[in-house]
Amino acid sequence: MGNLLGNINIILAAAGSKPYTIKELTIGDVLKMSNYFIGIKELLKKLNKSGDLIYADFKLNIKDPPHTLLYRASSDKGINPFLFTPGKRALQTKSNIITKLVSDILPSWENIPKRSNSVICTNDYFEAINYRSYGFRRNGVVYVIIPSNDTYVAVAPKADFWYSFSYIEDTTGLTSINLISNSLLTFLGFFYYVVDRDIASDIISEWPNELLRIKGNNQNNDSKYTDAAKNLFLNESNATILHVINAIDQALSNKKFRDSIKPIYDIVIDNGPQSKLGHYIIKKKSVDSNVSIIDILDDLFDPDKNGFDIIPYSHFVNKVYPSCEVWTNKPCIFIEVNDAKFLTELYYRFRR
Repeated sequence: MGNLLGNINIILAAAGSKPYTIKELTIGDVLKMSNYFIGIKELLKKLNKSGDLIYADFKLNIKDPPHTLLYRASSDKGINPFLFTPGKRALQTKSNIITKLVSDILPSWENIPKRSNSVICTNDYFEAINYRSYGFRRNGVVYVIIPSNDTYVAVAPKADFWYSFSYIEDTTGLTSINLISNSLLTFLGFFYYVVDRDIASDIISEWPNELLRIKGNNQNNDSKYTDAAKNLFLNESNATILHVINAIDQALSNKKFRDSIKPIYDIVIDNGPQSKLGHYIIKKKSVDSNVSIIDILDDLFDPDKNGFDIIPYSHFVNKVYPSCEVWTNKPCIFIEVNDAKFLTELYYRFRR
């Protein structure tokens, strides 16, 4: 087990991510971890005696159990319980571009646990079991996740983070992170072409000869400039990302350029969901050329406007939330929900 985890961590480190660590715990260790007692007591409140076994209330016929425990489906680590310290995950997909944006770029998310470096879980057991088989994982297990008492947790307003941005939906009409990602990449890819070709200053005279070329390059989301924008987020530093966005921002701050580019953008980019974010940004820049693209994105993704809560775990267990996604970047205790032997022993040992 140790060698396997070591080899995986070496591969992850080589890919630019920071490997997670796990530390096996005994029941004695858990009982001594006073800074985790709030979550442990919350777990014990949800256990009921049935013969010699202890069952959690999600296994009973309860119509609407309280959502105060946290769960995560994961591969079976072969030990139970354990302390999990999250690492930094490598970004690989278009949806993770938003993870990069909120974790490292946008000021309004600066003091919020970074999703790229967090344990991501749910307060809904039935939501967790849907992920026992996910990606390359098959037949995973569900763990109860216990953060330390005063760890800050981020609470999404919905069961899935990817559908939690109601303010963006109301403002732009984009209903999911996937659509937002595609629209952002389309916008950045289009203007990356302009900036990279260095035709921004000569847009009016150059454009008739460039239109067909850029139309060909941007006719779908697989164009080389859209791919370049995607790779920018997945592979480059924060400074490089900001440098490119600021270059596009500087070009769009020029009224002559902006007025010339908008009708071309309308022609080149099909009037579908992929065009919405670009249209919104250009419109905002037209109203106020001094507002930056980062400011516009920061407003759209503002956690308060989109209904996210950032609270200590000790407060989370005393609030009533619907089914929602929760994450924290601090070490958490993992306890397998189906380990009846451990749960029974924990129940009796804790009450001694």
